[in-house]
Amino acid sequence: MKTYRILSCAADLLLRLLHGLALAEEERALLRACVVRHVEVCGDTWEIVVGTQTVMDDALIERIAAQVAANYQLSQVLIQQNLVALAPAVAPLWEQIVRDAAAGDAVLYHTLLQADYAVDGNVIRISAPGAFGAELFAQSSTAGRIEHAVRTHVGCACRVVCEESALSGALPGADWTPPAVPAAAPTKATPSAAPARAAKNAKAKELPANVIMGRGVSGEARTLGVIEDEVKNVVLEGEVFDPQANQLKSGAYILTIKFADATNGISCKKFFSARGKTTQEEIDAEVERIVKAIGKGGAVRIQGKNRIR
Repeated sequence: MKTYRILSCAADLLLRLLHGLALAEEERALLRACVVRHVEVCGDTWEIVVGTQTVMDDALIERIAAQVAANYQLSQVLIQQNLVALAPAVAPLWEQIVRDAAAGDAVLYHTLLQADYAVDGNVIRISAPGAFGAELFAQSSTAGRIEHAVRTHVGCACRVVCEESALSGALPGADWTPPAVPAAAPTKATPSAAPARAAKNAKAKELPANVIMGRGVSGEARTLGVIEDEVKNVVLEGEVFDPQANQLKSGAYILTIKFADATNGISCKKFFSARGKTTQEEIDAEVERIVKAIGKGGAVRIQGKNRIR
């Protein structure tokens, strides 16, 4: 007879399987903290493998098995407990948990990776770095994402609490110098075959070496973690990710770039519109060039105004 292994896709699968069983509040809380890793089905026999941080006593196990057997007309139900110590189980998997929770959001990923966390029983407390980190975690539903990732990778339930923490003055990365960002490759064109989108008689804007946009960056860089007020002119060093150009009905663009250093992350915005002698075709080409130059991201220096929202 073939044996089938069914993987759990519901956080409360165990409580669903034993519906109808009278439980005390303490028992219900205990079962809510359990995770069904998988169910092995062989004919009318089920073996349910459960991940838990607290051992269930034999009497409760017998009641669960009897209720599941009655609910699904089974001849036998076996319950196997996998005892999980959360702290040592989470530590080697933390980067993967964070990666899954971030789901491609580079700023959230780097902010979570730099944040401190502590395990207290079945509670994971994450220290959000400053007001930005706390707001980012709240808007991204970070606690729920981490809880789901822990269930998937560790195999037990937990509760995640995100708390704002004071920023330390001794932050890493102060002496880090990013590698130069290569300039965008020049396009070849003959006088008889000018780009179709270029404006008539328009001259290509020449940029300094290794500059993607603007006039270049000068000044001493600061770390994001120590900036809590608005700054009119600040230099930052870190990495950019995920450039997105959103065109408005007017034809103007809002270019959004995610930036993160070793201490925190922000969202950078730049507005582009046709003004004076600048044509819409030139704006279209410039935004396209910048997005291509940034590509998948890399190490940069940026300079501009920091606004707190």
